[in-house]
Amino acid sequence: MKKVIDLTDNFFDLLKYDKSFWEERWTKTLFFMNPTIYGRYFSENKIGADNQRNFINKLNRIDLDRLYMFWEKYKTDIKKNCFQIAGDLYERGLKNFGIFIAVGFDVKEITVISTSKGKAFIIDLWFVRRAYDGEEYSKIRKMDEFATLLS
Repeated sequence: MKKVIDLTDNFFDLLKYDKSFWEERWTKTLFFMNPTIYGRYFSENKIGADNQRNFINKLNRIDLDRLYMFWEKYKTDIKKNCFQIAGDLYERGLKNFGIFIAVGFDVKEITVISTSKGKAFIIDLWFVRRAYDGEEYSKIRKMDEFATLLS
């Protein structure tokens, strides 16, 4: 499994379309780009199809545009932070894992799921954006806090 995987394009792809098409694009196309990760993310967070539709329909373009602009500005720093976390996890003995950066459904900062290839840590960009302090983005978590997710 690759150690750091960017899934943000799946969600930001919605910005190419009129909002009236977002639900259809999500349910019929974007979800299926990574069905195992998204399926387990939804299962772990108890997000059913109705909750997905409601989230997409309540989402407004301004908020998604702002998240996209934040991502474009800070993605290099965020990915660097994720690679540092991946290195720390590897040094602590975790070998089969991936860190997925995604536009989640605003449920929790990090969702941990098991796959046939190992652990997957899905980081929700909505939470990273809220941690932004006006000067520079705030690191996702301190390594010790992140490691407690493994126990």
